[in-house]
Amino acid sequence: MRDQRTYFWDLPTLLTYLRGQSCELTTELKISGKAARGSIVLEKGTIMSCQLVLQNGMQINGEQAYKKLETCTQWQVELEARDKKEKTPSLPPSPTQPFSPSGKLPSSTGNAWYVYPLR
Repeated sequence: MRDQRTYFWDLPTLLTYLRGQSCELTTELKISGKAARGSIVLEKGTIMSCQLVLQNGMQINGEQAYKKLETCTQWQVELEARDKKEKTPSLPPSPTQPFSPSGKLPSSTGNAWYVYPLR
């Protein structure tokens, strides 16, 4: 699942804010009175692509596109969802030996982490 937000910042400020993130930034603008769509793809804070698509289908890429996009002040930012492993801390495995009624851990387990079911 992706998280999408709208920011009303100029591009240099937004890039500073998104430092280290992986996301896609998109915006709508007018070039010579005609609608255009701009997009920038960030991967861990690094610009991987910068593209401007004009209404007639013509594309402008790289530095030329960036120069036209840097003055835009409304951006839709779609953040990539992080891997579930990064979000959820891993728990130690459940014990393989049952709980001892005496409350003592079996000596063969050493310093293992135990999770006992609630009664």
